Amino acid sequence: MHSRILVIAGVAIVVSACAGVQTFAPTGGSSAQASFQLAPASIDLSPASPSDSFNAQGDVVGVSYTPMASSSCATASGSIVVSGNGVAQTDVAGAPLLFTVNAVGTAPPSTCTVTVIGTDDSVASVVVNYDNSPVTDLPDARNRIAATPVLAPNALSFTSLASVQEVQVSGFSGTTSASVQCHLASSGVQVSPNKVTGAGTFTVIPYGQGGVANNCSIGLADAVGDHGTIAVALSIGALAKLTAAPRQMQFACAGTAAPFTCQSMQAVALAENGTHTYGIVTRPTLKGSCANVFYGPLTMTADGTTFAQSITGSAVTLTFAGLLDTAPPPSCSQIVITDNGSPAQRAKIGVVSAAAPPPPDLASATPPPCTGTDHRVADPTAPHGLYVWNPYKVDGGVYEQYIEQYVIGKNASGAAKDPNICGVSLLVEWAEVEKTKGNFDWSQVITWAQPYVKAGLTVNLLFADASEVGSNTATPSWVTDPNGDNVATISCSGQPSYPNYIDPTYESDYKAFIAAAVAEFSQPAPTGSSITASIGYMRFGLGAGVEAYPAHFSNYPNDACSQAFMALGYSFDAWVTHTRHIVNSMGSLNTNGKQLMIALNEIAGYPNSFYDYPNDGAEVAANNSVGFGTENLGIGHVADAGTSPAPCNPQGTDGSVYWCQAFNRHAGTVPFEFQPIEAVADPQPNYSISFPNLLQFALDNNTQLFEIYPQDWLEADSPTQMFPGGGGNAATWKSAFNATALIVGAQH
Repeated sequence: MHSRILVIAGVAIVVSACAGVQTFAPTGGSSAQASFQLAPASIDLSPASPSDSFNAQGDVVGVSYTPMASSSCATASGSIVVSGNGVAQTDVAGAPLLFTVNAVGTAPPSTCTVTVIGTDDSVASVVVNYDNSPVTDLPDARNRIAATPVLAPNALSFTSLASVQEVQVSGFSGTTSASVQCHLASSGVQVSPNKVTGAGTFTVIPYGQGGVANNCSIGLADAVGDHGTIAVALSIGALAKLTAAPRQMQFACAGTAAPFTCQSMQAVALAENGTHTYGIVTRPTLKGSCANVFYGPLTMTADGTTFAQSITGSAVTLTFAGLLDTAPPPSCSQIVITDNGSPAQRAKIGVVSAAAPPPPDLASATPPPCTGTDHRVADPTAPHGLYVWNPYKVDGGVYEQYIEQYVIGKNASGAAKDPNICGVSLLVEWAEVEKTKGNFDWSQVITWAQPYVKAGLTVNLLFADASEVGSNTATPSWVTDPNGDNVATISCSGQPSYPNYIDPTYESDYKAFIAAAVAEFSQPAPTGSSITASIGYMRFGLGAGVEAYPAHFSNYPNDACSQAFMALGYSFDAWVTHTRHIVNSMGSLNTNGKQLMIALNEIAGYPNSFYDYPNDGAEVAANNSVGFGTENLGIGHVADAGTSPAPCNPQGTDGSVYWCQAFNRHAGTVPFEFQPIEAVADPQPNYSISFPNLLQFALDNNTQLFEIYPQDWLEADSPTQMFPGGGGNAATWKSAFNATALIVGAQH
């Protein structure tokens, strides 16, 4: 036996010649090493997503490649393991060279390095990060079996390299060891850890390249001779390999002021047998990613006119395009493409650090129209645009006259005074419409909408079933009247009197109202409304305001307000069920093409994470083609002056971005909406928000519907100071609106 020590990126790796592990000569910057890369170069794992995979580019058919986890990948309480650690695996023609990494134990290391070494002197590494935050999303499905002494009651079967399975042992004495025997040496399964004390869990991961067919067995034994054997069958079909050429490109940019129109000068050919949806990886921790430096999302185009964040096909040739809010070139070094498979393959395309001269046909950006298809947003056929929020009611409605005068009116030439505004989002209280049960009066809505309808703008309707502050003027009195439907109410100190939302009678009443509103504003007159053609989307509240929370609980479940709700049957699960009832009812309605929306909120009482409720609400909404958004844009210091807006981190621990996992999971499926936490031009204490950063942060997170306070529109368009603390920033606000409209649309 002999071994060799390689030092790679500061990590010493011992490579043994025994047990099928190859001995490698020292590397010296050969051409093989220069062209061999791993994609992505970094991977993020978490309790919610404990496994992922990486694949190679520039690999050579017939060469053997050995993955090696550094010593820092293992600690006493957990580890990061790579499939086939220390086993030489031969590259198979037509199939990707692919490896799986998995987090094992209670506290795996926060970061470590996995290196792949080829017999042709090629070497490349991937950094694996682990965030041990107690979050839950939708984790990988895992098959778990139980094993007790002597008899192992089940067998394991693997049909995918992406699958990870578990063996839960109990009843053994002291330390239980696991060993693996396989018929073939270059494929099989590995078990981590190899020992557990008392009851515990072994994680089983398959490895191999190309099509894998092998039979293995896992032997379990303890110190007193108790033992068991688990049969393992591997029948894994070969994946088709994702290829990308060329693997380097350069951007050129046009325009004399930001945002500049930029496009790649080289066309990239992506190919993989079968139909795949190729997408740009937007993970915020991916270093040097061009996905995170443009104003709004980086997009791809196969025809030069249709821009999108994903393209479907087996073989596509595309270029990349985006709007750059800084002087070119873009400050990034790579674009990572995924085929969204299971396991996902990625292709890394390097980006040259200098800008190329723009071609003559690369024009400055112009905004798409407010209505119709917009290929620059995540959900191109859904509503999009910048709207003024609630101008009839903010600060008592003082701003509506100024919005009509300075923002939505026409100038002397007949053009729109502010073409960036696509319309209005009107807040409508349920009680204003259905004063007696089953009798609906929409006349006030028609009156409020008229200035915008006459201006040719879109009108969005936001329906509130309960008030957020002050007294509850939104819930009709007949709902809670003892002589009416007699739904119980809950009084919380300093808050409105809330109805018992989870009462079946309340749910029935509110569903009937939603159905009536949708019928009225999705059908033209005489069946429906005279303003139906001007209606954009309809958003329905799920609790206080047009949001999705029952009340402000200060210390759930111990504060008086939450206890009052609990006395009437409230619980986290009950609230989730209520949300599902309402949203499923919305999904059953005929909207005649009108978009329905809800809000997402963090709800007290979640069993695992602040992500729990918004994830569930988003899932049921997306399944019903209902869009969603939040009304807290700007909290958590995500858009403060001096920050660099970027996609949110779905593994983050900041509860103010509770929407992040939902936005990541459903991007492009339904439209996303944001409303700022405050009027930035009229700031409240404790906030220090940059208005340009606010809009860019939302764009970077695939927002395509903006409900902006009237104060901020007036900051851009009013020649005089209309409110305390405002004014003086017209150019900054105007520039931010102009840049955002280049993504989400303007009047044409």
